Amino acid sequence: MLLDPPTLQIRGARLSDAARITRCYLASRQTMLPYAPLPHTDDQVLAWVSDLLLPAGGLTVALESGAVVGFIATAERAGSQWVDQLYVHPTRLRRGVGSTLLHLALARWQGPVRLYCFEPNKVARRFYEHYGFVAIGFGDGSNNESRCPDVLYERSPDRG
Repeated sequence: MLLDPPTLQIRGARLSDAARITRCYLASRQTMLPYAPLPHTDDQVLAWVSDLLLPAGGLTVALESGAVVGFIATAERAGSQWVDQLYVHPTRLRRGVGSTLLHLALARWQGPVRLYCFEPNKVARRFYEHYGFVAIGFGDGSNNESRCPDVLYERSPDRG
């Protein structure tokens, strides 16, 4: 049996996407990061998305049939581009959603790109390493809300 590939719509996030982004984020965190407790209620996460993440700009969503199935939040800080958030709904893993979002972000940048990833998240670490990111630092979790050990990754412009 042949399956049609999902049709993704990629666009900049809008305030009207806040609840859908929140649902995607919470589903992904619950499924993929059970070892990294989220110290916020669902309502607090929605407020963070609405009041901080969306207004900051740099947020791109992947939609499928009107549902947010992934998103990436990017920013520029201290001469580097940053991937601050990259989440894919657990029902859409390994279908190119995260790869598409990351590829589009990387195509816009010329300098180094950095991101943090939880150290125990082997799936995400393999994903980023596949795209040329290299671990340049390890933390004990004291600098993130979940208190989970993390890894600082960097991708140099000459990687690809």
